[in-house]
Amino acid sequence: MTSDHDPARPGPHVAALSRRGFLGTAALGGAAAIGMAWPASVPAQPGGGSGGSGGSGGGTSQGTRVRRNIYALAQTAEGRAMIEAYRNGVKAMMAKPYSDVTSWRFQAAIHLPNPADAHDFNALPVELQLYLDRTNLCQHRNLRFLPWHRMYVYFFERIVRKASGKADFMLPYWNYTDSSAERALPEAFRNPATEAANALFRSARAPGINSGTALDSGSVSTSGAFNETSAAPSGARPGFYQEIESQPHNIIHVTLGGDGLMSDPATAALDPIFWLHHCNIDRLWARWNARGRTNVSDGAFLGRVHRFWDEDGHLVEMTTREVMDTVTRLDYRYDDAAAPEAGTVTLAQADSGVEAGAPVSELAASAGPVTLSREGVTIQTQPVVEAGGPDLFATTTPDQLSQPVVLRLDDIRFDTPPRTVFEVYLNAPEGAARDRDPAYFVGLFAPFTPPEGGDTYDEAFDVSGLIDRQIRAGIYDGGAIDVRIVPRAPLEATGVEAGALPEITVGRVSLIR
Repeated sequence: MTSDHDPARPGPHVAALSRRGFLGTAALGGAAAIGMAWPASVPAQPGGGSGGSGGSGGGTSQGTRVRRNIYALAQTAEGRAMIEAYRNGVKAMMAKPYSDVTSWRFQAAIHLPNPADAHDFNALPVELQLYLDRTNLCQHRNLRFLPWHRMYVYFFERIVRKASGKADFMLPYWNYTDSSAERALPEAFRNPATEAANALFRSARAPGINSGTALDSGSVSTSGAFNETSAAPSGARPGFYQEIESQPHNIIHVTLGGDGLMSDPATAALDPIFWLHHCNIDRLWARWNARGRTNVSDGAFLGRVHRFWDEDGHLVEMTTREVMDTVTRLDYRYDDAAAPEAGTVTLAQADSGVEAGAPVSELAASAGPVTLSREGVTIQTQPVVEAGGPDLFATTTPDQLSQPVVLRLDDIRFDTPPRTVFEVYLNAPEGAARDRDPAYFVGLFAPFTPPEGGDTYDEAFDVSGLIDRQIRAGIYDGGAIDVRIVPRAPLEATGVEAGALPEITVGRVSLIR
């Protein structure tokens, strides 16, 4: 995960353009791109004026708009009207041309442009091509992931509100995390089961999803994220922002998408369930804050300007600092909000810098990179000290308990999204690295957004308890630790995880504390 010391905020009305972004777009726009400035932008206003306010779920005072659970909405006539408004809004947006910044395809392209739209992209005014440069789009694998997606969903919600004609429209969230009864794709996204009859239906989903197959408990788990007490990486810990992106965010994308839309960042936002998924991720962030957890406080991070399009097609800007508290700045909350969430979310001391964390000790490491495969791979990590007995990895004394053992998969690289969830096991004997056997199972990861240039992607798992159990059971008595990575077995023979696997490498595997 990379740190986030971004440049200070540029001027209030004209957006800055990086050299990399200009050159990348000049190749598309030719000489016409030279000297072009971004469209003028203005500070965003909360709530949005064109959609109106009032009625259930609406309002103009702080925190009066409410995002609700879609399963609960489906139980009442009023709630079903909200779901129908979403369907109508999506349909209206889909009818607009790509060149309309409030259209379905343009809004999806803000996440990442779809290569299938290359012809329409090249026909855009050069300033819109500049806006859709990769360097300005979706934020993943860095500290901007949560606030950027919060803004993205917020402005999309305002666009749907106007497009639907429902003045009090609020996006629902899909609460797959808290209730086993709500882990099937919501009914409104499955029936009617044609895209012509239902703007919320998409055939390009994983096998079983459109027929109501429920997500498994392991895929939707938030325990790793909520065990993090720091927003940013600290010592061996990855921090909440990174952990929530890894799971459930990435896992849900790939599990829902299979070989379809949600598994690729260039097409994910074309599936209407994308927006309810991100509403839930945003809700989980608000819940984590409600536990008294503080957000990243770095001044450059908080001052970073992001630009989106409002419901009237105006380019507007908003800083990260302005979205740390949804209630007082964005005028919305969630229907299950805990009391602390209703007040101001506390930041750590301003301008104190991204948390540096405690020193880290490396306990064991692999010799070099490994390429993942459908058959699975085993990576041997050797202790860094000759006397690599089990005590090196134990977490039984008070000092050891304060320093968890973390398994890291570093410098994960791939050019094409593998559309695959991987299972990780520790010290599993031949043939035992399956079915998430608790004696060996570490966790899941799902590569989603390909790293570019000097970008890095890594995964981290707290394995303290697992190693302790293995020591007590006699499974591990010192020496090398084997890490086994296997693709998750597909639920159906036609699943994408039964097909070819694009090249994906893990640069280094280590255990640290």
